Amino acid sequence: MEKAEAIIQKIKQNTSKQVIDLVVSYNVTLKLYARVGDHEKFDNLKQEMIAKNIYDIFTLRSRLNAYATANHFDAMEKLLMQMEADPVVTVD
Repeated sequence: MEKAEAIIQKIKQNTSKQVIDLVVSYNVTLKLYARVGDHEKFDNLKQEMIAKNIYDIFTLRSRLNAYATANHFDAMEKLLMQMEADPVVTVD
């Protein structure tokens, strides 16, 4: 985890990166947090992505899957409603 977090910090600091590279790097980190069950770090990073407007459908799907794995159905429903209202997201 520490090594992965150090890498994402370097990526964040590299301002020459394209947005798509950042989104992919962030999403990989989100999946790592979801896999180890660190929902707090997941949510913090997701909020950072939303604040920077560098998220995509995969960002939100990762969170939805993490909620499903943890059986947080109320959170899943809330996130689905947010996704339906988001112009960037197409819910399928």
